[in-house]
Amino acid sequence: MNLSIIGSSRIVEEHIKAAKKLNINIKYIYSSKVNSKNLSKLSDKYKLKKILDFEKFCELVKKEKSNILIAGRIQDNQFYIEKFLKNKNKIFIEKPVFNDSVKFKKYLKFNSKFFVGFNRIFYKNVKYLVNNNSVNLKNLEISCICPEKNNERIITNTSHVISIFFYLFKNLKILNKNKFGDRIFVRLKANNNTYINLIILYNAMSNFEIYMYSKKFKMEFKTLELLKIYSHLEKKIVRNNNFYKLIEKKKIDEFSDSFVKPGIYNQMKEFKEFCSKRKKILNDMNFAYKVVKLTELIS
Repeated sequence: MNLSIIGSSRIVEEHIKAAKKLNINIKYIYSSKVNSKNLSKLSDKYKLKKILDFEKFCELVKKEKSNILIAGRIQDNQFYIEKFLKNKNKIFIEKPVFNDSVKFKKYLKFNSKFFVGFNRIFYKNVKYLVNNNSVNLKNLEISCICPEKNNERIITNTSHVISIFFYLFKNLKILNKNKFGDRIFVRLKANNNTYINLIILYNAMSNFEIYMYSKKFKMEFKTLELLKIYSHLEKKIVRNNNFYKLIEKKKIDEFSDSFVKPGIYNQMKEFKEFCSKRKKILNDMNFAYKVVKLTELIS
């Protein structure tokens, strides 16, 4: 499998490490930034052929029938998509693709061509919740804290959380929304009679946190990279007072065995299968459209 890359940011290096581990042949790398130091650094470090002229890059990609990874600036994505849309091979593009949901509509008919990089849905902990029959994702009450800097970051960053909820529950509907000063509260309804309280706090002293409650368990993400599942309460009496301790059943830490940014390796593995087997995926252009559309309504 051939892959050519647009971009030279830190996330690009994570993609390169994952691709090499999976024996993906990286043909060329290009950056729109003139005299990019990162481009030269990545080219030297990983022995990649850097291309400085974009038209030459396009010619080589077409000649080599290479798949494309687009991980540049969001404002350039439409230009790149137009350039490679008619190529036969697949396009891996970093989320959120666009900041404006209207821009997606032109490309939804090419849905099967795109693989959108929502790496959090490839976390081991998220996959565990979907694939483990002992976890019942029905009738949940969920509370989610999202600290953000501004409205724009809701689309570029809170979209990670929204992508997880779409992955787990397929559909999300806003029941009500309240915005006051530096806080936004949104009540969402998901499938299976599950409800989500999404609280966005501007410049809050907090990590992203998700708490899921049911009659049989409590699950918590203290940061999205650490999942703990509690199965029951243990009662203790101290000085004639009742205290209840949560008993931990399962713990999944994304950083425990990852050589790259969490989710990136499994994401690239899925992309490789998507290219070779024409496998149907969830994180296509329509998925990205739904995520961005909802974040627009939230912000």
